[in-house]
Amino acid sequence: MNVVDFLRKRGWMVAVHNDYRIGGELHTFWLFTKGHFCAKGEGRTDADALAQVSQRINELEAIIHGP
Repeated sequence: MNVVDFLRKRGWMVAVHNDYRIGGELHTFWLFTKGHFCAKGEGRTDADALAQVSQRINELEAIIHGP
């Protein structure tokens, strides 16, 4: 299962995915939402951006659900 499918299975939805260039170099942006919460990540690859998203979601879920 890929990261996007894994996050969707946890109830998170892709709100925005955008590929763009800065100085001719490819970058990507991902934004996921769940209820009133959101998590974003951006970087040169999907893997970099989705790693940021996953980390933020883990932080948010720890706050929401407690230790």
